[in-house]
Amino acid sequence: MSIAPDRTAQPSDNRADIVATAHQQVLEQGVGLSEAQLVQFLRLPDERLSELLELAHQVRMAWCGPEVEVEGIVSLKTGGCPEDCHFCSQSGQFTSPVRAVWLNIPELVEAAVQTAATGATEFCIVA
Repeated sequence: MSIAPDRTAQPSDNRADIVATAHQQVLEQGVGLSEAQLVQFLRLPDERLSELLELAHQVRMAWCGPEVEVEGIVSLKTGGCPEDCHFCSQSGQFTSPVRAVWLNIPELVEAAVQTAATGATEFCIVA
């Protein structure tokens, strides 16, 4: 099943009305979307992005409220991770001119203190 944007969708298409359907179904009825409906979202043209963002904001406000969690993250061993996650810049599998560096304990504690000072409620250490 392709999820490429449907550049032919017109406002009168049923597919183009997925935003209105989702608004009614999720916000008014409290029912989640099906996989097929989610694929319809993924196929919407870029011009509808602002509508999607507005709907996402409304869903977050309705289900989670205005509070957000702020988290801090620090790399304990930059460039030294033995895992081969192709998306992650921490992987030591890449041939880049970056030297693998371990963060020492005083620097780690300072990073945690700075994170707490920002109001963050979580501090994550990527090892």
